[in-house]
Amino acid sequence: MKGIVFTIEAVLSLAIALIFVSYAQPALSGGYGALKLYQVAQDVAEVSVKNKQTVNELNAFLEGSLVAKKSLEEKYSRISRGLGYCVEIDLDGKKISANCFGSPSMRASAERIFFDGNRFVVLSAGVGTNYAGTKST
Repeated sequence: MKGIVFTIEAVLSLAIALIFVSYAQPALSGGYGALKLYQVAQDVAEVSVKNKQTVNELNAFLEGSLVAKKSLEEKYSRISRGLGYCVEIDLDGKKISANCFGSPSMRASAERIFFDGNRFVVLSAGVGTNYAGTKST
């Protein structure tokens, strides 16, 4: 008889826990949009300065290379489509924008500093919800 009482108590506890989790989940998941956007901005900034080819293209873009600008626009456009967010890169006032329109309802940015061979450059990666395009899968 004691085994049955413990089993009923365990089932009842599990049912209450499931009810609590099912009601709590929508409330919890709604508040993480800004955090996710911030994490994505951090990732875009980090990937931008960790890849030697991208850093070389960023340096060439700073020096005015149109070929580098086109290559970076294509690269960040692919990233933007994959993420489903607008991506904006700012290098000392020179900007690259990928799949952006209007003003975002949410935006996050992250900065990284890299050395271009002559000086330190600040890269600012912005990610916003003002995405203009179809997300790739």
